[in-house]
Amino acid sequence: MERPVQRPALVVQRLGQLLRHVNRSRLTISSKVGYFADTALHPYQAAQMKRQLLTSLGNLGTDYLDLYCLHSGDFGPDDRYLEEAVDLVQRLRREGLIRAIGMRAPHEFAAEWAADPSHPRAAETARFLTLFDRIQPNVLSVRYNLLSPVYGPGETDIFAFARQRQVGLLLKQVLGQGLLLGHGCDGLFTGSEKLLGVGVSARAETPMSGSAPTAACPAGLEGPCGRQSIGKCSVSGSA
Repeated sequence: MERPVQRPALVVQRLGQLLRHVNRSRLTISSKVGYFADTALHPYQAAQMKRQLLTSLGNLGTDYLDLYCLHSGDFGPDDRYLEEAVDLVQRLRREGLIRAIGMRAPHEFAAEWAADPSHPRAAETARFLTLFDRIQPNVLSVRYNLLSPVYGPGETDIFAFARQRQVGLLLKQVLGQGLLLGHGCDGLFTGSEKLLGVGVSARAETPMSGSAPTAACPAGLEGPCGRQSIGKCSVSGSA
């Protein structure tokens, strides 16, 4: 709901019209911020963030969001806007305009990589851990599907990390942007393999560091289905 270049006013207003016909308490509505600056110096400038949030709330016809995600790790030179962005979302949570703070996790992650300078993702992992400690989110959004990598013994993947830190997980691209349905895969999968190809089947049978892809959600974020999944029974958008 943060990108005017994708006509958010129209998209979000139409979503707001739909939401007027359902029970708000049965929905989990999320949005994200971090890429569109409009006339501000940076997307994470506090005044810009607050303005975008209030606009989204008005278009949606609701007075709060269940989840507000800091979707980019770019907080300006020397993290110039990190402090004000964190201070703002924490204040918004206290004021009740948002119920939970989210941030994006790396597509590939094992906590141990940060301490291994030779690992190609060491810097990215260390950066994520630093931001996690500073932001202290309630929820992590992460890309995960049957094509995601398998992690080795002794590696703390994002699911184990979330359990350790007692945060929820919002899984995205669970169908691999259509790849797991065979969309755009002519010649790659055929027949039933469009749902589970040979490589995908092998991946699905391999446990990920003994972890099940679940993590407890913060109190109050369970969907009406009763499952502890921030993404279940939810309405979200990135217009």
